[in-house]
Amino acid sequence: MTASGVNIHPEDLEAAIDQEPGVLACAVVGLDTASGPEPCAVLAFRGARAQAAAAIEHANSRLAEFQRILRWELWPEPDLPRTSTGKVRRQGCSYMASG
Repeated sequence: MTASGVNIHPEDLEAAIDQEPGVLACAVVGLDTASGPEPCAVLAFRGARAQAAAAIEHANSRLAEFQRILRWELWPEPDLPRTSTGKVRRQGCSYMASG
C-alpha cells in the first residue's frame, strides 16, 4: 500500500523488471519513507549500475504511474536469497532496501 492508499502487488513490478536484460533476479519490498511506504526494487544484476538504471527506467515505461520504481538497490551477490523451494526471499532483501 502506497502513501496515497494504492495497493501495489510486488509480483507485477518484479515481472516487468525480470524481463530486462542483465536482471538475474529481482525482489520488490516495501520501504518506509518520510512520505509513506513505497516500493523499492533489489536487483541481482549483470552489468554496470548505469545499465541497471536503464533497465529500471525501461521497466517503468511499461508500468502504470503509481507502480513505477523510484528507489532501487543492487544486491552485492550474483543471486538474491532464496527459500528451500527456490523462491526469492523478500524479507532477506529488505535490509538492502532500507540502507
